Amino acid sequence: MSAPLSFTAAFEENARRFGDRRLYSWLKADCTEEASLTFAELRQQAAQLCVALRLKWDAKTGDRVMLVYPPGLDFLVAFFGAQYAAVIAVPYYPPIMPTSPMPSAGAKKLLADGLQKLARIAQSCGPHIFLSTKMYLRAQWLSSMVVKDPECKWPSEWTWQATDNLGRLNGKEQEWLAEWLVTRCEPADEGELAFLQYTSGSTGHPKGVMVGTRNLLANIDAIAQVRLANTDMATIPVERVGVCSWLPQYHDMGLIGGCLS
Repeated sequence: MSAPLSFTAAFEENARRFGDRRLYSWLKADCTEEASLTFAELRQQAAQLCVALRLKWDAKTGDRVMLVYPPGLDFLVAFFGAQYAAVIAVPYYPPIMPTSPMPSAGAKKLLADGLQKLARIAQSCGPHIFLSTKMYLRAQWLSSMVVKDPECKWPSEWTWQATDNLGRLNGKEQEWLAEWLVTRCEPADEGELAFLQYTSGSTGHPKGVMVGTRNLLANIDAIAQVRLANTDMATIPVERVGVCSWLPQYHDMGLIGGCLS
């Protein structure tokens, strides 16, 4: 069986087949569930973000979109929404902001280092927009009120939008989405990019790699084939197979191996 050639078509089919079945769970440190998403919920939220990107925030095919999210399910909604919208996702770990109203020098340096890395990535890829959660954007505003050091200043030219709680689509938006998905469910062009993966920057400046949609789908399929080749696992229905991962969502092993496969 060959790998699918459209990320959107593959997930549309899975959402149709599995609907209200749980797809993702986010666990706390004590292993209790903090949040979850079914196939249908993820599909609905990804579609809402697709509409927002294309119709409200004026994103065009191939635009780069920074995904600057604290670890959690909102990041996955944004990644799927980017694929639906035909924009190039650029995931990166968010700068860590001080939690004290009188931040220490160390806390300020942590923020400054995170901002410097994010700025280098933005300079490299030229993002159309930055996406995150309402809570993170609120924390960003509070941080800017408390920390006045120049190196901790958030660039005013960066455009941010929160993606949680986008709201239901109206009739016209639903009509547009139905027409749009016809094209997104066609095989991806060989040169279509799914996302840009940047290194952490812990040992040097962040460096990016272009990951094509077809490359991504082939990787996901290869991981699935490994499961089928395992005698013990091949007999287990796919809906009973789960993955528990602590790996960061922003890089290939955590994103592709831990989340998308």
